[in-house]
Amino acid sequence: MFEVMTGEKEIRFSSRTRAGTDQFKQIQKLRHALAGLLEKLPEDLKRGPEAQLLGTVADRTVYNIVHPIYRAKTYEGHSKDYVFLRLSMEDHWRACPTDAGSFRSVRKAYQSRRSLDV
Repeated sequence: MFEVMTGEKEIRFSSRTRAGTDQFKQIQKLRHALAGLLEKLPEDLKRGPEAQLLGTVADRTVYNIVHPIYRAKTYEGHSKDYVFLRLSMEDHWRACPTDAGSFRSVRKAYQSRRSLDV
């Protein structure tokens, strides 16, 4: 039963994370398109209050979204999202430099990316 509860939580939290990043990607695509549209406007329209307001949210920044995968320890069960024992916290802290190193090793692949996946 505990395995089922743990699996359900992992799916729920993963789905919530995916929904949040999907929403961010959609909003960023809209901001990118808005920036392109504003650039095409004639100068008199660019100076208008509507274009000025829209210009505050227009953005051509390209972001790289990374979804780190948490690998549960053998002693963690269904309570891993609300029980914070000293042992488990120290394990998490020790894993951070290793996990961060993994991200740094693939950073070069992301640095060359300059466009959105539209």
